[in-house]
Amino acid sequence: MINQTMPCRLCDANSQLKFSHSILGKYDVSYYKCSNCDSLQTEEPYWLDEAYTESKEKFDTGKASRTLYNAFICSEIFKVLDIKDSDKCLDIGGGTGLFSRLMRDLDFNFFTHDKYSSSEFMQGFKVEKPELLNFEAITIFEVVEHFAYPKEEFNKIFASNPNYLLLSTELFNDQGKDWHYLIPDSGQHIFFYSGKALSSICTAYGMHGYALGTHILLAKKPLSNEKINQINHIINHKAQTIQNSSSTYFNTLYASASKDLQSIKLSNDLAAQNKRIAIDGVFFKYNSGIARVWRSIIEQWSTSSLAESLLIIDRDKTAPKYENIKYIDFPGGNLDDEDAILEDICASNNVALFISTYYTKPTKTPSVLLVLDMIPEVMNFDLTEDQWVSKKNAINYANSYVCISKNTADDLIKYYPETANKDVSIAHCGTNFKKSSTESIAEFKTSLGIHKPYIILSHLQFGYKNSQLFLAAFQKLGDNRNNFEIVITNSRPIADLDLSPYFGDVAVHHVVLSDADLQTAYSGAHALIYPSLYEGFGLPPLEAMTCGCPVITCHNSSIPEVVGDSAIYVSATDGNEMAQAILQLSDPSIRDFYIKKGLQQSQEFSWKKMAHNMELAFSSALKAL
Repeated sequence: MINQTMPCRLCDANSQLKFSHSILGKYDVSYYKCSNCDSLQTEEPYWLDEAYTESKEKFDTGKASRTLYNAFICSEIFKVLDIKDSDKCLDIGGGTGLFSRLMRDLDFNFFTHDKYSSSEFMQGFKVEKPELLNFEAITIFEVVEHFAYPKEEFNKIFASNPNYLLLSTELFNDQGKDWHYLIPDSGQHIFFYSGKALSSICTAYGMHGYALGTHILLAKKPLSNEKINQINHIINHKAQTIQNSSSTYFNTLYASASKDLQSIKLSNDLAAQNKRIAIDGVFFKYNSGIARVWRSIIEQWSTSSLAESLLIIDRDKTAPKYENIKYIDFPGGNLDDEDAILEDICASNNVALFISTYYTKPTKTPSVLLVLDMIPEVMNFDLTEDQWVSKKNAINYANSYVCISKNTADDLIKYYPETANKDVSIAHCGTNFKKSSTESIAEFKTSLGIHKPYIILSHLQFGYKNSQLFLAAFQKLGDNRNNFEIVITNSRPIADLDLSPYFGDVAVHHVVLSDADLQTAYSGAHALIYPSLYEGFGLPPLEAMTCGCPVITCHNSSIPEVVGDSAIYVSATDGNEMAQAILQLSDPSIRDFYIKKGLQQSQEFSWKKMAHNMELAFSSALKAL
């Protein structure tokens, strides 16, 4: 006779018979729903030993691709959570240990525990009794549904005192016996959790829970809105790029397909409402690095489905033109009325979202602000000047923000704490630069009359650009100075500045270069010197690395985000260190090392990736309205 009730193996409450199912093709098994936590469970699973004699992978042909997916999802989330390579982490129920091995390969200190597997990929890193150890983070992917006695298992897990628990499962929401996640042929899925059940687990063990699609994150301390949004962006992005993919994911982490899918969704949402996204083209009036950034992003969008939903506000007819994008002239007039003019443009063109590229804003239309840097705040500029007052006003007005580096995002929240309650996204810049041909390099050197190895200084500016460090360093080279020439880009000679004490008779070339010529200049240079004390991103080092040019820089602000461990770092105040670094790069083996590291690091950045991350931010902003 079939029992109509049984105790819940999670909360001990009474569970009612819901249906029966054939397990392993031969056992008629009853399933019960808990009257308290709403979970679904089988009767006492007497068939488990038999179930685990069969290979789980027999019923799970997508295991490999999901393991790759989970490894990269987890690595990205751990970066957001600031889990360090020294922090001990544990994966429970990882079978062969492939996931844990991948995480170790990604420089996370992972161990594994699985009582049903030899974990052949993790020999030497298998833990038999994890409850006796402490772990910073624990992962459990598609395992909790295998727990015969979940309360006992969770007691063991939380005995390890983790700050984070990342798990994946599919939630029970009163599905019937045809629910695909039952997988009765394997007989291994025996307990299914509801949202209410997971909430009770959080309460029982003092954790805060966050639903992330099929992933659930439990954290000992509540997460900031910024981190939650970052993690959701990771989940949403990777879910679209990786699901049903193969091992080629290693080389296609940010494939163009993901961008296309997001563009289609965003543009469809806008088209359904007959709405547009307006981008203020104010930056195209200025010949600056940010103008190049925006030109590159819009170029990416011009060939996507998003193009027809864009409206570029063209200032003085300076915006680059693309066939599929709509443009409207800014009428000019009294700049005191600029906000009202922008609002009229938005209202008359059915604009759902205004994208502020440089501290402009309408009066009513929701706004996403691209935050370039926090230089005025960090460097103690006079914030009562008009442009910085405009910046503050734009920050206060904006509904959400896209920052070009994590450092900029952190500084935004530091100096404007109220932004922590809004959506703050990160979209790193990219580059189209590549190494120029030997012939192009020779032509460039001939055009400037360069006859020796040359060093590039991106700016000759004092203050936060810290050019004085290079002057001091070059002076300390003494007679070795004569082995080099100097190319100073984006800069005219400073009036009344006598460079002879620093450069002696060394040839110094002050040039303002096109992108094509700058690419060639980097490609043939001995090194790029970038001593800046603060940058919102730091585009020159990225461009230089892409062109095979070693970078000498300082460990300040966003620069480590860009160059990673692929540059020579020197003290921001010690000219001797920089002088030694310049000489170091005369050694072919050292030079080759940093060229290869730089080329590898630069592959992490692209305009496609930036455009896609901005689309995610726009989608998030529109959903929040």
